[in-house]
This record gives sequence, C-alpha cells and structure tokens, in this order.
Amino acid sequence: KFGDGGTSSAYSPEHIYTVAGEYQITLICTSIHGCKDTFALPEKIIAVEETFVQVPNAFTPNVNGSAGSLYGKTDLSNDIFHPQIRGANKYLMSIFSRWGELLFETKNPDEGWDGYYKGKLCTQDVYVWKITATFIDGKSYNKAGDVLLMR
Repeated sequence: KFGDGGTSSAYSPEHIYTVAGEYQITLICTSIHGCKDTFALPEKIIAVEETFVQVPNAFTPNVNGSAGSLYGKTDLSNDIFHPQIRGANKYLMSIFSRWGELLFETKNPDEGWDGYYKGKLCTQDVYVWKITATFIDGKSYNKAGDVLLMR
C-alpha cells in the first residue's frame, strides 16, 4: 500500500504520487501457505511538487501608488513583477536599473517588485532581474534576464 490508495502486487513496485504530501508505505506479504506479515516503513515518504520558475517579461505598476510587494497567487492584475516559483527552500530575487543600481531585493518567493524605488514610480524602461534559488529536490536556479516596466 502506498498510502494514497494505490497498491501493487509487483515484486519490485514503483509508484508516482499525483498530490504532494506525506504517505505511510506498508508492505503486506503472503506466503505460499497463506501466512500474512505486515511491515510499515518507520518514516513516512514525502512526495514533493514539481519545482519550476517562470519569469514574466513585462508588467504595468499601479500609477496611483505602490501596491506593496506581496501578491496573491490568484491575483490577475499586472501591478507587481512576480516570477512564479514552486518548491524553493532558498530564494533571492534582485532588481537592478540598467546602470546596475540595486532597486529591490527579496528572499520571499511570495513577494515581487511593485515598480517603485524610494517611494517613487520608476520610469518606463527595461530593468534587470537576477534570481538564485535552491529547491527541495536539490536542483538549483541561477539566472538573470530583463523585464519591461510599462506605464
């Protein structure tokens, strides 16, 4: 039993979890004489979500004032530059002007750049982002790119 309702009678079974979570694995054996024995792994198996980073290439900040830098995962506005990231246990995003001045930095994957620097809306221009992350599956991400701030 794989803990999610799945079972197998294979000699060396494999199983793919479709939902992240913790699962208790149990082996139930039956001898040729009909005797049963049960063994549960001492620790639960942890199935993790797929890890990824998707970075938008443009956003339109709120010209009426800072929207703040936190965003909701269901927010459909384009007020905040926020990469979609899943499964990161370490994360750093930095935003730079085209002259290399650091405008924004965060270690929180639920935070994005609102297009403001020192309380003022930045000009329409191309800005540079840099993201470094390590993921719960051991993978790493270290890339830079650009984003267009449109007004």
